[in-house]
Amino acid sequence: MKKKIFIICLVSVPVIFLIYLAGDFYYKDQKNAGSISNKLRDAIPKDIKAFLKKTIFIVPTLKRENIVATKDRDFILYKSRSLEKKYYHTLKHKKNKKNIEPDTIKLKDFLNKQISINNKKLNLQYFQVSSLTNPKHANAISTAYLADYNDKLIFSSGDGDFYYFLKSDLSKKEFEAKKIKSNFNSIMQYPEFKQKGMYGIKDLFIKDNILFATSSSEQKKNCFNTAIYSSKIDFSNLDFKKFYEPTLCVKKELAGIDEFSPYHSGGRLFNFDKEHILFSVGEWRNRPAAQDQSNNLGKIIKLNIETKTTKIMSMGHRNAQGLYYDNDKNTIISTEHGPAEGDEININKTADKKVVNFGWPISSYGEHYAVARWRSKGVDQYAKAPLNKSHKKYGFQEPLKYYSPALGISQIIKISKEFKINDGNEYFLGTMGSTSGKGLGLRYLRFDKDYSSIVDEQHFYLKERIRDIEYVESLNAYLLFFEISGSIGVLKHEN
Repeated sequence: MKKKIFIICLVSVPVIFLIYLAGDFYYKDQKNAGSISNKLRDAIPKDIKAFLKKTIFIVPTLKRENIVATKDRDFILYKSRSLEKKYYHTLKHKKNKKNIEPDTIKLKDFLNKQISINNKKLNLQYFQVSSLTNPKHANAISTAYLADYNDKLIFSSGDGDFYYFLKSDLSKKEFEAKKIKSNFNSIMQYPEFKQKGMYGIKDLFIKDNILFATSSSEQKKNCFNTAIYSSKIDFSNLDFKKFYEPTLCVKKELAGIDEFSPYHSGGRLFNFDKEHILFSVGEWRNRPAAQDQSNNLGKIIKLNIETKTTKIMSMGHRNAQGLYYDNDKNTIISTEHGPAEGDEININKTADKKVVNFGWPISSYGEHYAVARWRSKGVDQYAKAPLNKSHKKYGFQEPLKYYSPALGISQIIKISKEFKINDGNEYFLGTMGSTSGKGLGLRYLRFDKDYSSIVDEQHFYLKERIRDIEYVESLNAYLLFFEISGSIGVLKHEN
């Protein structure tokens, strides 16, 4: 009998300790910093903490994720309702008497903010865009991409509606953008394209009077990838044709075994030289494809605009949504969405000389989503995608920097010499992180001269998901699209 009591006590003590510790793991903000449990938690190595969260504490982990998701949802609902109440017809088209969609939408100046970077004062003016619908993320009111063309600015919604307005209109308090007729929606025959969610346009880019749009594309029935479409710029009608698509597509049916996701689409374009453009292609969660040079998924490729031939510039990418090429330094800068945590800034200093491998899905500083849920279905995500916590050790290029917690990292763009804040390698970076965290907003980065380190970094928490950033030389201003307020932001130096 005494032996049984001894064994029960022996087992109970660590169990009670773990339960006590679990409470502190997940409600540590309610505890005193000097508490015993707090000190014990801080003494536990990070890998052991990660292991405990995935195993013994999996239930409180899932509960915590659910609490965060609920907060995100409630925040967005509050934000959208507030905006609808305060600013006219935010989410709905004003139809005419014949119930026909209008050929113009309104933009209205409704907010001004000031930010300061190293004592340089900048003004951020918000123009709310009425009537854009079908956001391409659950935490957004609307999604759009921007392009600068002569005296006009072109933008498209995530679901393929195109508009333009004059740059001079930005000096007004309220103006209209005109809708451009196009065949884009008739090309996109699959129903998900026009729905709220993950499918849709991913970028706009202009080269030699041609408008390029990237989009999730159904190559064949229920098999998707990211393709490029192009049209000669004509403000009366845009006639798009498929310009390029990878040969490999990913089957939607693989979603049942964690091998399909439209969020992993990439889709960013940037100019490389007179004959070529750069294109970031997501792996659509076909993770092994990112390490296979026989396809272009999970790669940044160089695409010849005449012959449509491609060359892989870098591989081992999950979902590169920010892309910039520094011609002077022959360096490609890209930003990479990690899985859970582990967003990356990647630097390729050998552009066009050798293929640089950034390691996904063999190496990553993030972790897989919903591990317990997939394991309950018999899927071990780490079997094909181990996410080792080193890149160099496995023969890959380390990121210049990774972020945990993640920023929801997005477009990155170099600050022009005319706009400069300091002398140096300066960039703006858009972020789309969790509404309950500090990831939402705009980031200022300054690299050293050869992109070996970040020497200055500042974040501006704007409570906005920044999807796209475009520099407009004639205005010496940066235009940003804000997904939570459904606005175009104009960032300029204060007069």
